[in-house]
Amino acid sequence: MFYKIVKPIARAFCRIFFRVEINGEENFLRGPFMVCANHSSNWDPVMLLLFIKRKIHFLGKQELFKNPFLRYIVSSFGMIPIKRGQADMTAVKAAIKVLDSGEILGIFPSGRRNKKLEKGQAKSGAAMIGARCGSKVVPLSIISSYKPFSKVKINIGKPIDLSEYKGKKLTSDELSEISDNIYDKIIELSKR
Repeated sequence: MFYKIVKPIARAFCRIFFRVEINGEENFLRGPFMVCANHSSNWDPVMLLLFIKRKIHFLGKQELFKNPFLRYIVSSFGMIPIKRGQADMTAVKAAIKVLDSGEILGIFPSGRRNKKLEKGQAKSGAAMIGARCGSKVVPLSIISSYKPFSKVKINIGKPIDLSEYKGKKLTSDELSEISDNIYDKIIELSKR
């Protein structure tokens, strides 16, 4: 309820302050998939939640859930708490449940904000969840300074199919290779 009421209001507000351009929306699929994007600002998940038509359930740092008011807001938007810097199996199971129920899971593969988008920043969590579910991954790049009245450009790439990995036990090297491949696509999209 809160999500349905707040989303159009917040979207209208952001349209006043930012010029939002979305490219490649046809690459979004029906059914479940993962969105993997770069992360340079706290505005990134906000823009995706507001301007992508379907609801995205993001993995977000557990610290966001400490304040009761903020916890209510991020929970309303479908955010899943994750403990950073450790293998948080509760968050992994919740993420898999999102995909199993036919919805969209959003992950920032770098695990934290990075002003510069560079090779080697991706962690293996997105690859591990995607491979375990045999999911499709849609790479996405957000380009903006987030200064008032500046442009926010969202470039959506073609899906990467991870179905060949479903049911396989992958090594850390294989997961790193999948992660790097996803992140390379995000970097490519940032140059358009």
